[in-house]
Amino acid sequence: MNNQTIENVIKSLMNAWDAKNPKAFAEVFTKDAIFTNVLGDVAEGKEAIEQMHIFPFSGPLKDAHQTYVVTHIKWLSSDSAIADLRWEGFNQKIPGTDQVLPPRKGLINLAITFEDGKWKIAAGYNTDYTATYQRKGEKEEEVLTNYRPE
Repeated sequence: MNNQTIENVIKSLMNAWDAKNPKAFAEVFTKDAIFTNVLGDVAEGKEAIEQMHIFPFSGPLKDAHQTYVVTHIKWLSSDSAIADLRWEGFNQKIPGTDQVLPPRKGLINLAITFEDGKWKIAAGYNTDYTATYQRKGEKEEEVLTNYRPE
């Protein structure tokens, strides 16, 4: 049980986020994984997780970057662990505009397991502490923001 193994999975996930590559992002997950984004939308399965990230990576997060720190790793068994990472996002935009939002902060909780000879994420839950975005409608682009420029 080596924490570096778990940190490497997280690094792969965050590198895919930085590259804005939905396919690489989803590749870090198990085929039947579940992921909840900051809006509370749930994607079940690797393909759904990839689809969930196409719009944000090509739109409001296209020019964004982030930093992260792994704050906790708890081994549940020799082949599974849970991890928390705190993130801070910069240069994110209000969907459909060029308006840049102030920095955002949040926490991702991950359940990571050893499956088919590889370490993968089985479940993830992303929380935005700033509550910057809210769901307005059913479509991905129907998002409100609480941000009001001064």
